[in-house]
Amino acid sequence: MSDQYEEMKKHLHPTDEEVKSLRIENQDIKDHVCKLEAESGQMQEDINNLEQYGRRECLEFQGLSWEESENTDQLVIGLR
Repeated sequence: MSDQYEEMKKHLHPTDEEVKSLRIENQDIKDHVCKLEAESGQMQEDINNLEQYGRRECLEFQGLSWEESENTDQLVIGLR
């Protein structure tokens, strides 16, 4: 009985080491995924901001006269 116990113990030790190694690897992967999710969220926000900035130049206002030397930004701000 004791021999069987020792034999099982020998087989369990490598398995325990493998489980420990896999847990560490799993935690590293989880950390990496969290980092990538945060980067992805920041990139999505950056893209949205760039798109919004690009759309800003595409506005067309009706009913306003246009003069070549006028500051359209100030004209639109004055519409408030």
